[in-house]
Amino acid sequence: AVAAFRASLTESMVCTTVRGMPVFRPAQCSHAYARAHTTIPLSPTALFEKLLTLDFAAVLDQRISKIECVARLDDCTDVLHVQYNPFFPVAARDAVLVRRAMFSGGSGYIVVASVDPEGNTIPIPKGCVRATINASGYHIAISPRGIGTDITYVVNAAVTGWLPTTLLKFINTTPQLVVGPLMRLHEFCTSLA
Repeated sequence: AVAAFRASLTESMVCTTVRGMPVFRPAQCSHAYARAHTTIPLSPTALFEKLLTLDFAAVLDQRISKIECVARLDDCTDVLHVQYNPFFPVAARDAVLVRRAMFSGGSGYIVVASVDPEGNTIPIPKGCVRATINASGYHIAISPRGIGTDITYVVNAAVTGWLPTTLLKFINTTPQLVVGPLMRLHEFCTSLA
C-alpha cells in the first residue's frame, strides 16, 4: 500500500485549483480519487503527531461517527475500525484499515488501506456497508519556503454498496473529498499557530 501511495503522488493528472489549492484527478476514473496539496502553518513534527491522534480524524472528516484502534501490529502500524454516519438515502459505512505511519528527517507519511477481507475478523455493524479504501493518506514535508509544512492528501476509495447515480457521479468528479478536510486542517492549525 505504501508503494502504491508514493506512486500516486507523482502520477500525471488533470489539475484544477479549488480555493487556492491545486487538486489532481485522473481524466477518467471509475472510483473516488483525488489529490490536493497545501501548506500548513505548523511544524512537520507537530502536524504528524496531530494527524496520528484518532480524535483528530473526526475533526477532519465530519462524517466519522466512531474510530478506534483495534490492534497494534508494530511501532509504525496499527489496525483501525472506522464508522461513518449515514446520510439519507445512503446507508452508514464502515472500514477496517491498516495504517502505516513513518516520519524521519522532517518528512513522513501516513497511509491507510483496507484490510484484506479474507483476514478481516471485525464484523460489519448492523446497518453498515463495508467500504474499500485503496492506498490513501498524507505526505508531509518541510515547506521549501521554510515556513510551515507542505502536505499532500490523497483519497482513493472504491465505492461500495448502493448510492444514487447523481451522488456517485459527484463523488467520482468532485475535489471536495480532499479540499474539505485540508481546509479544516488548515483552519485548525492556524488557530494553534
